Amino acid sequence: MHVGTRKMASGLVLAFALASLSGCQGSDGGPARAAQTKPSPVAPDCPPPYIAGGTWKLDEYGPVLEITPTDCGRKVVGAEIDSLILEAIKKFGGNPRLTANLFGAINQLECHAKLFPDKPTWNIEPDRPYVGLANTEAAECNPSTATPDLPYD
Repeated sequence: MHVGTRKMASGLVLAFALASLSGCQGSDGGPARAAQTKPSPVAPDCPPPYIAGGTWKLDEYGPVLEITPTDCGRKVVGAEIDSLILEAIKKFGGNPRLTANLFGAINQLECHAKLFPDKPTWNIEPDRPYVGLANTEAAECNPSTATPDLPYD
């Protein structure tokens, strides 16, 4: 499978999993056990949680989810990024602004984890357009022009 196709396919699977978390409750009131994140075998010394906290704010551009990563959250790589994303959706996905632009929010969060792990907070702005991960990274996590990646290149 072509790398771009594989990334898009895994992104779709992840998006459907994330979208289903909002209505998926276990007997303890939390997400169902099947949707819980697991520590990555890549870094057993740095398991979740990857997010210390987060706050919804409003600035001149619109709503902003200001995420404070843990020390381990600043070190995520590979499959751990998926766990970081799942954790963010579990903690903050109740806001329809975030889930309305789920792909854009996922790309911004992944961009911050990859490019700016040492920033004190990672700002996820749901009103920014979805442009795909490559374009989000090229815009240093702040895309402003809606020119999405092609799903199959």
